[in-house]
Amino acid sequence: MISVTKLDGTSMMINELNIQWIEALPDTAVTFIGGARLLIREKPEEVASLIGAIISNAKANDRQEFGSAKALP
Repeated sequence: MISVTKLDGTSMMINELNIQWIEALPDTAVTFIGGARLLIREKPEEVASLIGAIISNAKANDRQEFGSAKALP
């Protein structure tokens, strides 16, 4: 989940796995897989960076957890 700010200034958490696309319209519009749209204050690049950080962190955790596993014959 990532934290974003709606245009009215309230914060909310959104599930990055449900984002279909992000547009700069000039406000940033996040469109979800189900078709819902949310206008936020963050720029598309900021949202992409937040998502990238989550993915990088998840990959690092996977490497730590499974990095010492040995291949089966």
